[in-house]
Amino acid sequence: MLSKGMLLGIILGRANFVTDIYRNDNSLVGYSIKVVTKVRGEHSLLSMLQDTLSLYGISASIKLKETKNRPRPILTITGIKNNYELFDMIPQHLIPTQTTTLQHYNLIQMLYLKEHLTLEGIETIMQMRGILHVTNKS
Repeated sequence: MLSKGMLLGIILGRANFVTDIYRNDNSLVGYSIKVVTKVRGEHSLLSMLQDTLSLYGISASIKLKETKNRPRPILTITGIKNNYELFDMIPQHLIPTQTTTLQHYNLIQMLYLKEHLTLEGIETIMQMRGILHVTNKS
């Protein structure tokens, strides 16, 4: 098992945060969002990380091979609730500013509050991700 400090250090230092926005005709706003936190490393480290996360009620899965071209182990944390619980553990002052970590933190907050289910919310998220550029009409 890892201590909470070690867990947070690994997450802040080694994790990659991925946000996918994709077209979904079944969604009210026409888009769905998938958030994933990925950590790559040795299988023994990832196994300890997974066990420690489960103590905090966070589900994570390990794949021994990420892809055919990248045959290394990877731990993934998927879902809004799991990612929210993960970021809720991190004290605000430890999240680096001007990074994708802060952007992902803000995105998870919006998703947890279900703001992505409104047109304004999805537009805000697309602006955050740099997908949608709004110009002021004067």
